Amino acid sequence: MNFLKHNAFLEIDQNELDYLFVNGDFSKKIRKHSGKVVVLMSQDWCPQWAAMKTFLGEFTAEASIFVLLYNRHRQFRQILDFKENRFHNDVIPYLRYYSDGELVAESAFLRRDAFAAMLAREK
Repeated sequence: MNFLKHNAFLEIDQNELDYLFVNGDFSKKIRKHSGKVVVLMSQDWCPQWAAMKTFLGEFTAEASIFVLLYNRHRQFRQILDFKENRFHNDVIPYLRYYSDGELVAESAFLRRDAFAAMLAREK
């Protein structure tokens, strides 16, 4: 499967969202897209997302970075409910970091140095 790029980031398509809702986590196609994967879920108006967006592009050679800006998505309420009730997260941005397909860390907003440290973590 080819993922669409928006700027330097990969997008999560409808098939992947459907998989997420049914299975409770992102598919192996996302989790194993590369050795290191970050999935960031946020809303486009979020100032912390705007701050992270300024440096995330620097890390696209190190990790596949998927971004889901869900506030303008047609399934906004379903995505929000899933994130809050299944991932138990009610802050934005919300990050999930996978190494070799396994969830290694979850986080809210990170500064550049903390994001780099998260990527340096192994299983």
